[in-house]
Amino acid sequence: MDRIVCGVVTPEGRHSRYMILHKYLLLLVQPDVVQPGWAVVKTLLPVRRVEPHLEADPRLLGLRWTEDGESFLLTLTFEDTKRCSIAESHLKKCRTKVRERLSQKVLAFVEKLCD
Repeated sequence: MDRIVCGVVTPEGRHSRYMILHKYLLLLVQPDVVQPGWAVVKTLLPVRRVEPHLEADPRLLGLRWTEDGESFLLTLTFEDTKRCSIAESHLKKCRTKVRERLSQKVLAFVEKLCD
């Protein structure tokens, strides 16, 4: 799978992660140092719920989502602006496509009920 190396900023410090470029999910995984080629999923969210935005530093990507009425923020750090831009573009494009598909399905369902 395609992936981009990034870091996650937490109160405990910065942790290395891979952002897996998936069509439907935001996947942040931690590489497994014991078993090369394996990873542990640390963050898993439907991409339709994630709102990406570039921070003042173009190497930082902010992510916002809501779960059970509570809002969450996560900041990803990238080695360069190109990787950050690729990650932002991927998330925005996939989020838009998934949300459009869901809207079409809801509209088709409602139209079917009304017939």
